[in-house]
Amino acid sequence: MKKLAGSVTLECLDTYEAEKLEGMLSHTSDELTYLLGIVKTVESEVVIMLKDKSCHSVIMRDIESANILNGFVRDLTFKKKSIKSIRHDDHKLQVTYIDNLLEI
Repeated sequence: MKKLAGSVTLECLDTYEAEKLEGMLSHTSDELTYLLGIVKTVESEVVIMLKDKSCHSVIMRDIESANILNGFVRDLTFKKKSIKSIRHDDHKLQVTYIDNLLEI
Protein backbone atom coordinates (compact mmCIF):
# COMPACT_ATOMS: atom_id res chain seq x y z
CA MET A 1 0.00 0.00 0.00
CA LYS A 2 1.13 3.52 -0.81
CA LYS A 3 0.46 6.41 1.58
CA LEU A 4 -1.26 9.49 0.20
CA ALA A 5 0.49 12.86 0.05
CA GLY A 6 -1.02 16.31 0.35
CA SER A 7 -0.05 19.89 0.94
CA VAL A 8 -1.09 22.83 3.06
CA THR A 9 -0.29 26.53 2.70
CA LEU A 10 0.47 28.34 5.95
CA GLU A 11 0.30 32.14 5.67
CA CYS A 12 2.22 34.11 8.28
CA LEU A 13 2.10 37.84 8.99
CA ASP A 14 5.50 38.46 7.37
CA THR A 15 8.70 36.77 6.22
CA TYR A 16 10.21 36.76 9.73
CA GLU A 17 7.24 34.85 11.16
CA ALA A 18 7.34 32.41 8.23
CA GLU A 19 11.05 31.74 8.85
CA LYS A 20 10.37 31.07 12.56
CA LEU A 21 7.58 28.64 11.74
CA GLU A 22 9.67 26.92 9.08
CA GLY A 23 12.42 26.39 11.64
CA MET A 24 10.03 24.80 14.11
CA LEU A 25 8.48 22.53 11.48
CA SER A 26 11.81 21.59 9.89
CA HIS A 27 13.19 19.92 13.00
CA THR A 28 12.04 16.41 12.19
CA SER A 29 13.71 13.07 12.65
CA ASP A 30 12.46 9.73 11.34
CA GLU A 31 9.07 11.25 10.44
CA LEU A 32 8.65 12.51 14.01
CA THR A 33 8.36 16.18 14.86
CA TYR A 34 9.84 18.10 17.74
CA LEU A 35 6.52 19.89 18.25
CA LEU A 36 4.71 19.02 21.44
CA GLY A 37 1.58 20.96 20.55
CA ILE A 38 -0.30 24.24 20.60
CA VAL A 39 -0.35 25.95 23.99
CA LYS A 40 -2.71 28.77 23.13
CA THR A 41 -4.19 30.68 20.23
CA VAL A 42 -5.19 34.32 20.62
CA GLU A 43 -6.74 35.61 17.41
CA SER A 44 -3.96 35.20 14.81
CA GLU A 45 -1.14 34.47 17.29
CA VAL A 46 -0.32 30.81 17.88
CA VAL A 47 1.93 29.70 20.77
CA ILE A 48 3.71 26.42 20.03
CA MET A 49 5.46 24.25 22.61
CA LEU A 50 8.45 22.20 21.54
CA LYS A 51 9.48 18.92 23.16
CA ASP A 52 12.19 20.76 25.14
CA LYS A 53 9.23 22.57 26.82
CA SER A 54 10.15 25.96 25.27
CA CYS A 55 7.28 27.99 23.86
CA HIS A 56 7.40 30.11 20.73
CA SER A 57 4.88 32.50 19.28
CA VAL A 58 4.05 32.71 15.58
CA ILE A 59 1.77 35.40 14.20
CA MET A 60 -0.31 34.22 11.28
CA ARG A 61 -1.91 36.38 8.56
CA ASP A 62 -5.39 36.08 10.10
CA ILE A 63 -7.56 33.92 12.35
CA GLU A 64 -8.33 31.49 9.52
CA SER A 65 -4.59 30.91 8.95
CA ALA A 66 -4.13 30.36 12.69
CA ASN A 67 -6.89 27.73 12.63
CA ILE A 68 -5.23 25.95 9.68
CA LEU A 69 -1.93 25.87 11.59
CA ASN A 70 -3.72 24.56 14.70
CA GLY A 71 -5.25 21.66 12.80
CA PHE A 72 -2.02 20.83 11.00
CA VAL A 73 0.05 20.81 14.20
CA ARG A 74 -2.59 18.64 15.89
CA ASP A 75 -2.34 16.13 13.04
CA LEU A 76 1.47 16.16 13.32
CA THR A 77 1.48 15.59 17.07
CA PHE A 78 -1.01 12.71 16.77
CA LYS A 79 1.14 11.30 13.94
CA LYS A 80 -1.74 11.48 11.47
CA LYS A 81 0.58 13.38 9.11
CA SER A 82 4.34 13.53 8.54
CA ILE A 83 6.17 16.41 6.86
CA LYS A 84 7.79 15.50 3.57
CA SER A 85 9.08 18.96 2.52
CA ILE A 86 8.67 22.67 3.20
CA ARG A 87 8.93 25.40 0.60
CA HIS A 88 9.26 29.00 1.77
CA ASP A 89 8.03 31.91 -0.37
CA ASP A 90 7.99 35.32 1.35
CA HIS A 91 5.34 35.08 4.11
CA LYS A 92 3.91 31.73 2.95
CA LEU A 93 5.02 28.18 3.66
CA GLN A 94 3.98 25.36 1.36
CA VAL A 95 4.19 22.17 3.41
CA THR A 96 3.99 18.82 1.64
CA TYR A 97 3.02 15.98 3.94
CA ILE A 98 2.29 12.28 3.96
CA ASP A 99 -1.05 11.20 5.38
CA ASN A 100 -0.21 8.31 7.69
CA LEU A 101 -3.82 7.12 7.95
CA LEU A 102 -4.83 6.96 4.29
CA GLU A 103 -3.38 4.48 1.82
CA ILE A 104 -4.15 3.54 -1.77
